[in-house]
Amino acid sequence: MRFLSAPQQVIERLSLVSSRGRPAPRGVLCLGEARHGPRLETLAHNREHCPGHPDERGLERLNAPVLPGGPEQVRLPLTGALAAASPERASTDCGAYVCNHTAYLLAHELAPRKIPVGFVHVPSLGSPDWTQEMETETASWLADGLARWARGELKVSAG
Repeated sequence: MRFLSAPQQVIERLSLVSSRGRPAPRGVLCLGEARHGPRLETLAHNREHCPGHPDERGLERLNAPVLPGGPEQVRLPLTGALAAASPERASTDCGAYVCNHTAYLLAHELAPRKIPVGFVHVPSLGSPDWTQEMETETASWLADGLARWARGELKVSAG
């Protein structure tokens, strides 16, 4: 998947699911790599800034909006609910490039469909924060939180 088309591909696949008469998903959870420990992102911002890292068209995004005319920020309600149960893992900064771009557009587009979006940053294998223990612990608390949400124990609105 390419940077600019990733959110659109998810939206198209969701439309395909509904066109086949299947129920819409209850939520969309995105994962991204980071240089820090795991974070539950609760907001995505309408800004991109990543000098030296052009997109697939060769353009650098320097203090540009993700969606011109869109709201300054959007809530990520799925991970927001998970963060309420684990506030030490909460973050309000989804980054300034690929992760933020994807989270912002998906949350903005899926809120009217009542499909909550979440975003989790996990440490990349080469990051100083990564350990096998952290990977196991992250998978465990994330799976537990998602199971609680699926059982209706965590209330999530769609935006």
